[in-house]
Amino acid sequence: MIDREEFISMDRAVGRIEGKIDAFIEQMKVHDNRTTDLDVRTRKVEQRQYWLSGVGAALGAIAGALGMHIKA
Repeated sequence: MIDREEFISMDRAVGRIEGKIDAFIEQMKVHDNRTTDLDVRTRKVEQRQYWLSGVGAALGAIAGALGMHIKA
């Protein structure tokens, strides 16, 4: 059997472990929010880049077509 002192010591140890786990969970929530925000920002930049690439391709096609008509 364990005496009262050992029980109190183990109860405190379990309390410290619970506190550390709670702190770790909170850190993971903050990290998850930051990662989500970064994903959103990255997606916006990529979409803008794709749009600009499409506009550039369209302008290049138009310029090429105009160039063919000007030479002719």
